[in-house]
Amino acid sequence: MDVQVYDQDEPADDGLVPDAGFARTRAANPNELWVTDITESGIPAGKMYLPPVIDRYDGMLVA
Repeated sequence: MDVQVYDQDEPADDGLVPDAGFARTRAANPNELWVTDITESGIPAGKMYLPPVIDRYDGMLVA
């Protein structure tokens, strides 16, 4: 499986936001396309990061 990592602060070569199309993209088979985003939340002890992984075949949470 190919893994692509994008930094949202650096636009892709074509000037588009790299993850903009993934929200509308469906995979033809399970485990073909997983997407993630990291959410940062403040808690009393500091920061907490929540990086859910979604299978774009059926929208189910993978991890």
